[in-house]
Parts: sequence; C-alpha cells; structure tokens
Amino acid sequence: MKALVVVIPRPLERLERFVRRDVETLRESLGACLAVIPSALASAPALLLRPDLGFRAAARAARVSRGRFLRGFSGDLLRGAGLSRLLPPGPVHLHATHANWVLAAVRIAASLRASTFSFSAHARDVFAEGSGLIARAAGASAAIACSEAGAAALRDALGLGSNVPVRVVLHGVDLEAFRPSGAHDSVPPRVLCRARFVPKKGHATLLEACAILARQGVSFESVLEGHGPLEAEIRTRIERLGLPDRIRIAESSGESASADCYAGAAVYVQPSIAASDGDRDGIPNALAEAMACGISPVASSVGGIPEIVEDGRSGLVVPPGDPAALARALGSLLADPAKRRALGEGARLRVETCFDARAWAPRLAAAVREAMEDPSGLA
Repeated sequence: MKALVVVIPRPLERLERFVRRDVETLRESLGACLAVIPSALASAPALLLRPDLGFRAAARAARVSRGRFLRGFSGDLLRGAGLSRLLPPGPVHLHATHANWVLAAVRIAASLRASTFSFSAHARDVFAEGSGLIARAAGASAAIACSEAGAAALRDALGLGSNVPVRVVLHGVDLEAFRPSGAHDSVPPRVLCRARFVPKKGHATLLEACAILARQGVSFESVLEGHGPLEAEIRTRIERLGLPDRIRIAESSGESASADCYAGAAVYVQPSIAASDGDRDGIPNALAEAMACGISPVASSVGGIPEIVEDGRSGLVVPPGDPAALARALGSLLADPAKRRALGEGARLRVETCFDARAWAPRLAAAVREAMEDPSGLA
C-alpha cells in the first residue's frame, strides 16, 4: 500500500486558501502526509552524499570544485535530492501542488525513490511557465487542471506525444462561507475589484473605464483591494486620470478574506487580460466568491473566466483590454439596480450549480487515488 505525500512549496499556513483546501481534502480522504520542499542550499549536502549520482566525477571532469559545480547546477536537482531524504520509508506516491519548480523537484525525488507522482497545475504554471512542462511532467501518472482553459493549455504544453492524463477538477467556492447578504446598494454604487496588482489582472483597463464613466457623469465609487508590484504605478495613474475621489485602494485581506469583503459592492469587476509573458487567469477565486455573495460580475473573456460567467445570465462578459466595452457594461449595471439584482441572483445560482467546493472535493480525491494506482509511472 502506497503512502501519499503531498509536496508543498512552503508551510501550509502560508499557502493560498484554495491550495490549503485541496491539501486538507487529500489528508482527510486519502490520509496524505505533507512534505515542504527544502531549499536548494539546505539540500546540497544530500547530493554530495550520493555517489550514485556522479556529482563528484562530473565536477572532476569539468575541472571545477564541487562547490562551484553545485552553485552552477540546477536548484531543482538540489531540492529534489533533499526532498527524497524527507520521504517516509516504503512505497510512496508524490503529489505536487504546483506544476512549476515544485513539480521539477517532485519528479527528481520520485526518480530517486522509484515512485509514482502526479501534480496539480494552476494558471501561471501552464500559461506563463508551460515551456518546461514536458521535462517536468515526464513520467507523471496524472495532471490536474483547475479549469477547462487550463487543461487545454496544459495538454498543449505537454505535447501530442504525452501520455500524461489531464483531469479537470475545479477549486470551487465555499458556499456556506460566502453567501448573499443583501447589502449591495451602497450610495454611490460601489464597483469592487479584489486582485493582485500584477499585469494579468488588467487594472489599467479598469482605470481607463472608470475615467470614461467619470467623464459621462456616472455616479460610482471603485474600490481596488490588493497588493503587488504595480501598486505605485496604479496610484500614479489614478492621480493622472483625476480619479482620487472616485477610486480608493484598500489593503488586501489576502487569504483571510470573508464574505464581509464583498459587503456593500453593487458590481464586482474582473478586468483580466493576457499578460505579455502569456500569464492569464484561470477561474479567479475572488470572482467566484463575489458571485457566491450574489454580486453581479462584469468580467473579461480571457482564460477560464467564461466558464463561470455566462454573459447575460450570471454576469456580463466583455473583451479583454477594452476600456470602452468595460465602461459600457459597468454603466449599464450602475444605472439599473433591477438588472444588477437579476444578474446577482444568476451568479449565485451559477456557483451553486457548478462551483460548489463540497462537490469537487471528492473528485480531487478520486483523481489522485487513480493516479496512485496507475502502474505506468516511475515505480
């Protein structure tokens, strides 16, 4: 009987809420234990103690010291070797919570232990960092994507010759924690966006749309909750557009977000775009939470967003990077409370029907259980 080891990049309490929920599902359903990947530096001694890996011979052949050889070598290999020493004795199956360097280390550890392994892939893993997936995923018994768009990108990244089965398991949303409060009629109507200040979230498009609405004399206020590398640029642009009395930046509540974060919002906006490095959203968790709270969303047709927002039924969908289209959609909802309520009700119904986290948890457990039983991996 294999033991399931879920491999995470940092301590559990520092992970995103949706990743923590997946980990807890695997612990409760399959008795998984956790392993935090050690740093490359901490793992270096493990490599030097493995004569079978040939590092000493390789260093001699390169005519450099072992220390210089290791410094120039892949951190993935260092972490993978260190991880292999943390695993329990006996047969194990490893599951990587991310398809980036976490998966790379897991594959190496699995090879050293002759173990099977699987992985979950999130938006950036496949849209921006998919070029190395063929190597990172080689030999995996399953890959789990969190949206249909992500699954399609993952299959493309793995290539036509890949025999790694790709399953779609949505993160879903906690429908008990995020419920309609009825407090969606603030004055002036509030447009809420909860997103990291990074290019793919499309804040520049939203600011331009807000400028259009302001010039048209539309009554509204916009709250941007978040943090990230573009915060200073966003603050500067708000000033340049003359919108400091219309747009407020709020401190991010991060992974402690609750339904209170959405109270008072008339419209939720998700202006995501495809960033220059290819990164884009799958199904944004904050968007799903806002919909669960019964807030009418306006969102762009990028990544996995059209999988959750049905235009005209559970929200409005606009082209990405189009401030005029975004302004029109926001303006139509800001001017029509009845339409906002109808789409808000449709949004709640949509997540109840298709995005209930309780319904998806057993599917995650089943996908990983199937991967554990697959004899075609490295074991």
